[in-house]
Amino acid sequence: MVTDSMHAKPVLRILDIGSGTGGNLCGLLLTLDSTGYTGRVEVISVDGNAIALDLQGHIIQAVKNQGLSFSLAYKQIHTVFDSNQALFCKQLRAVMGEGDFDVIMAWKTICEYYKHVKGVTKAGSIPVFSIPLPIV
Repeated sequence: MVTDSMHAKPVLRILDIGSGTGGNLCGLLLTLDSTGYTGRVEVISVDGNAIALDLQGHIIQAVKNQGLSFSLAYKQIHTVFDSNQALFCKQLRAVMGEGDFDVIMAWKTICEYYKHVKGVTKAGSIPVFSIPLPIV
């Protein structure tokens, strides 16, 4: 069902926050390729580690060199998100721009943020962000 809905879209937009060297991103790209997706994939990859982003660029290029079934537009953004909720939200909005995304990957970032704020919030609860974005 997910595959069918993705194949129906001529352009898939992916945001990977805290992407590191791109393991999850590569897995998703290779999965899209193996299912025969033939549209355009636009990726925004965000990480605070410039070395990881540099390695990721080489890895993504190696994946592209294998020949993908779709065209790939790939952009990296090097940024470190603030642990202050208001600043974090402002930074996230800036990274996301005005566009919508079909896939947003951020698990490691959420875990790191939770680990950082755990000692600051009551009982280690994680704040819920209120970022008004349309969900398609």
